[in-house]
Amino acid sequence: MKQSEIDALGLRIEKFTEHVGNALGSRPQRKRFAEYALGLLLPGERKSMEPIAARIDPEHAMARFKTFQRFVGCSEWDDLAVRRAAYTWAKPAIERSGPVQAWIFDDTGFIKQGQHSVFVHRQYTGTAGKVCNCQVAVSLSLATATLSMPLDFDLYMPECWAEDWDRREEAKVPRDLDFRTKPEIALDMIDRALHDGIPPAPVVVDCGYGDNGAFQATLDLLGLQYVASPAGDRGSTARKRRCGLSVTRPGRWPRSESQS
Repeated sequence: MKQSEIDALGLRIEKFTEHVGNALGSRPQRKRFAEYALGLLLPGERKSMEPIAARIDPEHAMARFKTFQRFVGCSEWDDLAVRRAAYTWAKPAIERSGPVQAWIFDDTGFIKQGQHSVFVHRQYTGTAGKVCNCQVAVSLSLATATLSMPLDFDLYMPECWAEDWDRREEAKVPRDLDFRTKPEIALDMIDRALHDGIPPAPVVVDCGYGDNGAFQATLDLLGLQYVASPAGDRGSTARKRRCGLSVTRPGRWPRSESQS
């Protein structure tokens, strides 16, 4: 890579961290965010705080590690505002690639060894393909014909956590956060996206959402088309047709029947 290309890339990263960092509350937070984001982008397989600190500042790795710990674990900011700032940064590229064709919901598991990470529990995750000790999160991504980007993200709180007030207090889980099923988390994300003016598109979900009647009924009330794969896939074709969507083949996004 030429030096001019390296300089241009560095300037682009600087502008990105400044744009997203403006959603944080203070100058020290913005500085820590810029360093942490750079550490995530630098080469290296491990993306946890300690190796990131070593890559950013090898001579003072432990001190930098402690500042990252305080930034990630103790400082407060509006996480939704940060995600929306990332969206506004990516929005021009998304729009150049064409209209948003799908809102994609997915579950992601983070395998853990201990019991102290917030909402960790023995539960099923597609990441491992089995029940294991992990965190599970619901995510919403936007997709055009050629690009996709994550828009929203929320950890799922198992019922055993919802009822364990001592554990919640130790992990600093807000007392007003109630238990929500994954479809309910997804509906909250949809509500936020519509409120923030995100271009609506057909909702793509798996059987965990497709078999949830309340989830489907809410999408109908909101006037959102959807593609769902019920368990066993029985009746899925008829349901997709009723939703006004063409039956998709692997590797193709859903299209409106009127566009077929």
